[in-house]
Amino acid sequence: MLTYEVGGGMPLSSAYAGYGTEVELATTATKDGYEFEGWYLSPDYSGEKVTKITLCGDTTAYAKWIKLYLVNIDADGGFAYPASIQLKAGEELLSNLESISAQKTDCKFGEWLIDGEPITLSFVMPEKDITVKAKYMIKYTVDIYREGVDGNYVKDAEPTV
Repeated sequence: MLTYEVGGGMPLSSAYAGYGTEVELATTATKDGYEFEGWYLSPDYSGEKVTKITLCGDTTAYAKWIKLYLVNIDADGGFAYPASIQLKAGEELLSNLESISAQKTDCKFGEWLIDGEPITLSFVMPEKDITVKAKYMIKYTVDIYREGVDGNYVKDAEPTV
């Protein structure tokens, strides 16, 4: 019998097979706030990660998890989707924020800030939950008028800047 020890994750059913039978291990396991890294045959995760085993008696496979940290999105009076994401510590933050749509009426998204400072490519996810804030640029429309020979001003249809 193969038993899955999921360490607080969603329980998985045991697998039953005859002695000497090769068994493929479950490919996914879930635990809120964690990413599944793989199965190990040791409770301290020593040795190699395994995807299949040959049963030679009762065996336990142990799930190894990596903690995910929450990135809360402050849309600064606008709207952001999604409102949060989860990342592993050490992951590059800015590239993971590219998938977030931040919008604000009459504004154009500018950049992401953390603690009031722009997030650069070198910023990596710390081992804690964080909040990032959207910074916007105000949209401006500039109309150009030219004075005609008669002294009246006429709006340029296609101004050159």
